Amino acid sequence: MKPAIVIIITIVLVIMLASPAAAATPSSVNCVKYPMQAVIPDEGIPWLAESSYQIPVFSVVGVVIDQTVSIETVSLSANDNLKVLMANYGTMGIGGIEVGTINSNSGGVYKGSYSIPVALRGSYQIAIRLESSKSGLAYYDSYYNDTSGVIAPAAASASAMSAYFSVLSVVRDTSVTLQMDNTPANDAYDVFMGSLSAQGINDTKIATIFTGNGGSFFKTVSIPANLHGVYQIALRLESPYSGYYSYQIFNNNTTGSYGVYYTTSTYGLVPTFSIVNVVKDATITIQTASFPVNDTFNVRMGPMGTAGINGTYVGTINSGGGGTFQTTFSIPNNLKGSYQISVRLESPYSGYYSYNWFTNSTGSSSYTPYIPYTGLVPTFSIVNVVKDSTVTIQTANFPASDTFNVRMAPMGTQGINGTYVGTISSGGGGTFQASFNVPNNLMGSYQIALRLESPTSGYYSYNWFYNNTGSAPPAPQPVIVPTFSITAVVKDTSVTILTANFPASDTFNVAMGAYGTQGIGGISVGTVNSGAGGSFSATFNVPAALIGSYKIAIRLQSSTSGYYSYNWFYNNNAP
Repeated sequence: MKPAIVIIITIVLVIMLASPAAAATPSSVNCVKYPMQAVIPDEGIPWLAESSYQIPVFSVVGVVIDQTVSIETVSLSANDNLKVLMANYGTMGIGGIEVGTINSNSGGVYKGSYSIPVALRGSYQIAIRLESSKSGLAYYDSYYNDTSGVIAPAAASASAMSAYFSVLSVVRDTSVTLQMDNTPANDAYDVFMGSLSAQGINDTKIATIFTGNGGSFFKTVSIPANLHGVYQIALRLESPYSGYYSYQIFNNNTTGSYGVYYTTSTYGLVPTFSIVNVVKDATITIQTASFPVNDTFNVRMGPMGTAGINGTYVGTINSGGGGTFQTTFSIPNNLKGSYQISVRLESPYSGYYSYNWFTNSTGSSSYTPYIPYTGLVPTFSIVNVVKDSTVTIQTANFPASDTFNVRMAPMGTQGINGTYVGTISSGGGGTFQASFNVPNNLMGSYQIALRLESPTSGYYSYNWFYNNTGSAPPAPQPVIVPTFSITAVVKDTSVTILTANFPASDTFNVAMGAYGTQGIGGISVGTVNSGAGGSFSATFNVPAALIGSYKIAIRLQSSTSGYYSYNWFYNNNAP
């Protein structure tokens, strides 16, 4: 909490205590940052106005899911005894499970970690409370039970209030540099590294750190060979003399400081790549842009439309100095002969990824990277049909200066991999008309799907028409983007969603899959009809194959209109 907020709380408290009415009336102070709150005892205590006790304000600074939570106080009163309690979210921690105590000694700032009790593991949100056994003052907060933030020193004893360490930097698979602070003189810490679940307990001892005169200093230790390639590592310091111990988790990726790893929110990077050359059924050459430095990417290829997720592994590259570079990969045997192929680069360390696609034909290419949704939804309507001869369309919201391949196919295919019937340029974009011939293999069809797709920008649009002269064409597809949010989860049992902007009278197949797949190729868990469209709620069971998963992807996709939407959820009870 910022100092200014602390001042506001203190002023409010003084005013309340100075007031005769306040002394006789139960009171509470609501802090600025919800849901943290300070609590005054339920009985009037006039002596508190002259007391040195302060509200034990704290914040949650780190969580290891189902294991520990770390807190940092603002300013504790001297010589106070506080209970640390945890309970279900919404209880304010009142009557919660005691997980530790704090003796504030000389007071001030305190950092410590506490184990999440077994009874609360698996909870989505947990309340935590500090309660003084002397003054009766209390303060509470809540946190999401999900790994995040910085793990403070474990609160094994009062001595743990002073000594602590932080991870300053990491050289992947090589070393980690620590900053030791407030250490006692003439102590020694054994350093252990290992799995997250063990918190470093009984793991590989890699070094011993001697504190000498104590205080603050830096120390670099090596990452053992058995942990090379592991994404996250538990680091534990334990003294065989003082009994002090503490542990943290760090990402095994080259960084400048703890918790700073390659994410777009940290560096603003959005790594992309374009296709610069293709040799049919042989190789593809790409050129990257805005890639992070010193990162490793696995490269996979898969069928068009999969974004390369779970594709065939074709190689690994290191980004070196990052930015822009070129590299070439072989097309795997199982994709030779494919018309279009997806390619994906994804780092197992930083989590960065980028994907694109290419037409499997020999020649240089000018494909640009996948373009995220920017608010432009190109559509077209059918304005005229001459049976078994031509169809005329009118576009809307088309991007300018783009080229679209036009294909026709049987109804229900959305025109994917259909018969090529021409290419058009969007010119100034927006609205224009164009006519195309119905191919011989679709003459006599009752309904025909029509698709326009750009090989450069990735924009596409599709529709369909009755193959009858003068028949009323279908209305243009509405410019809507169906979405849904997660409103409730019963762990390993069910998930409830709330839709928005869904089309009317459409049927959606519902699938769940591993996190990161967008639900593509997932396990079918049912169907839902959109009815009047717009917003509606629905609940689906978690399939047996995904029980125990930490995160799950869910996808709704219509086999008729082509509309789809996907999301994901933590497999924990919520709300």
